[in-house]
Amino acid sequence: MYRNIMRNTTTLALGTLLLGSTLVLAGNGLQGEVRGLDGKGMATVHTTDGKDHQVKASDSFKVGTKVECEAKHNALECRVPAPQAAVTPAPAKTAPAPVASSTTPAPSTAVPAPAVK
Repeated sequence: MYRNIMRNTTTLALGTLLLGSTLVLAGNGLQGEVRGLDGKGMATVHTTDGKDHQVKASDSFKVGTKVECEAKHNALECRVPAPQAAVTPAPAKTAPAPVASSTTPAPSTAVPAPAVK
């Protein structure tokens, strides 16, 4: 029984560590905006952390362009995000309402039925 408890605890701890480290490594992206371009192929990007960074400029960079940045090899690399297609939900299909049969009259609740003795 002790072995089962230790095995389950160890599995849970390792799984938590692996998932946590994956989320930490995936969270190093920054959003930014191009603030300036120079003639040497560099751009000034103001990121969401409030700092200005010098990054290698891309052909698609223009002043005011929104970019996504990622820290790689002790430097910040930025790119213009791909446009996302807007997805509109399809209209829901509804079943037609059942039609009442005209051969059988509906019982009336306005007049009580006569009592049988």
